[in-house]
Amino acid sequence: MSGENKTARVRLTGDLLLSYLFQNLYNRSDIERVPAIIDIFDRGQASAMEEEIEHLVSVWIERPDWGEAMALTIECAEEMPFSDPVAALESYRRYPLLRSFAESPRPFSECSAWPVPAADPKVKLPVESSVPALVLAGTFDPVTPPEYGRQTAAALSNSRFFEFSGVGHDVLGNEPCAGRLAAIFLDDPTGTPNDPCLLSQKPPSFLPPND
Repeated sequence: MSGENKTARVRLTGDLLLSYLFQNLYNRSDIERVPAIIDIFDRGQASAMEEEIEHLVSVWIERPDWGEAMALTIECAEEMPFSDPVAALESYRRYPLLRSFAESPRPFSECSAWPVPAADPKVKLPVESSVPALVLAGTFDPVTPPEYGRQTAAALSNSRFFEFSGVGHDVLGNEPCAGRLAAIFLDDPTGTPNDPCLLSQKPPSFLPPND
């Protein structure tokens, strides 16, 4: 890929394609493209593949809203100290498509060189509270799936949990109905938010193959 004052060389591997598909599970419009993307690479459609690679590079390199240092700091302080590298790598090896990830020491090697102390072990405990809480989740969320939301809500004695079938990670940004429920909840945190939009939820409308 080339652009103004910059050039990037991309070696397309299966691992990179899996990571790209993972990123596409964040927003509804990208979720709807996932089967078509798989089909493009499966059939080796050169021009379409080039367009996807251009998009992939823009996701990984040109995002002004992504702070690599901040993300690594949080991961190394709150995740890696409480993870078992051996168990994690063995989990990868159980699945053929993920075995190559087991050969990569990242992020364990990065954290060993990143100067941040481990967080207090209490950060791994569920938050318990009786304060009214609204927990929203998207069915296709690849990083904080609905099960995490259910576990969170279970520890909050006065919580309301809603799952939206057509979106991924960014629920409020992709599902207007979630915004309506949030507004209702903020107006009356003691009640259970309800709106007719809950009856009209639709799964993603997946795009057909790129013929």
